[in-house]
Amino acid sequence: MSVSEPDEFELHDNMPERMERMNSERSRRGRREAAQRGFYTSSIAPYGYRKVTVMDSGKRHNKLEPDPQHADTVRRIFEARLQGATERGIAEQLNQEGILSATGQRWDAGKVRRILRNEVYCGTIVVGRRATGNAEAPVRVPNAFSAIISQDEFDQVQRMDE
Repeated sequence: MSVSEPDEFELHDNMPERMERMNSERSRRGRREAAQRGFYTSSIAPYGYRKVTVMDSGKRHNKLEPDPQHADTVRRIFEARLQGATERGIAEQLNQEGILSATGQRWDAGKVRRILRNEVYCGTIVVGRRATGNAEAPVRVPNAFSAIISQDEFDQVQRMDE
């Protein structure tokens, strides 16, 4: 055996790490492929949406559809921002009206900001946005499901915050 070749103990010791990397890669690839087909792969639906199970080739997948109970609140958040309200002001208004956030708690500017910056509300799935050490660009699938707001409204809000 040469110095550069790993011995059988070294190969065995690295096996769990290699298996974990392979499983992680397989899972990441599966999420990206599912997103490209318009399926929602996260465990929790964003505020304003609900997950609906659909069958595809004998497998269960999730799609998103607007949740009638909360979609109007999302629309109001975007409309208020487009009319010049601040994120803090929007949160205060929702709290005054007794409307709870997705976590069942009071609204704050950060929760409002996360909604205003999330492309999901114009019907776009984005997978791989937060991947670290991954050279692949995120998968972005427009019109993957029913939008709560238009792409134009979303773009206008993004320009306001530049």
